[in-house]
Amino acid sequence: GIFGANILNETREKAINHVAALGIIANAFLLCAKLIVGYAFHSQGMIADGFNSAGDVFASVMTLLGSKISAKPGDEEHPYGHGKAEYIFSFIISLSLLVVAGSTCKGAIQSLVYGSNFTFSILLLCAAGVTIGTKLALYLYARKQGRLHESLLIKANAMDHRNDILLTSGTLIGIVCASCGFVWVDGAVGILISLWIGYTGILV
Repeated sequence: GIFGANILNETREKAINHVAALGIIANAFLLCAKLIVGYAFHSQGMIADGFNSAGDVFASVMTLLGSKISAKPGDEEHPYGHGKAEYIFSFIISLSLLVVAGSTCKGAIQSLVYGSNFTFSILLLCAAGVTIGTKLALYLYARKQGRLHESLLIKANAMDHRNDILLTSGTLIGIVCASCGFVWVDGAVGILISLWIGYTGILV
């Protein structure tokens, strides 16, 4: 009945909010850590990874807003409710990822053309390792909640966490290669990460 449907909607909204809140907290931390370390040691791969986290924070904020609006009951202008808001906010997330992709790709290309000042540090490896571990935990949780509540917003967040694991693994490879003298690999990884971010933006 209506009462049961309302309970399901409330449970679904709480799940979306919880997934989004966890994403904001974790990504804000990773954003600061990766950009600080990336700029300090001139790693284009880590910088691109950091801006990817900035996009993740934005995506999580949009998820929260989309959840609140889509959960509103119907009114005169929207007699069937605000469920379509999920699609609108998913589109906004997609655009944000495309903007981030363009910005990071530009920086990585410039490092390849004009040369890189990459400096190896164990902190780069630590930042990559912490990111992979954190994102794996977030992905597994969001995937479970997305399937349980059939939410486009949660599923989009889960996809983003999964992509981050792959991206940061690439960043880690680039750092190791650069530390062995193949500095151009770091810039190449930055470009690949940017292209992947853009591809994800199209898919969302």
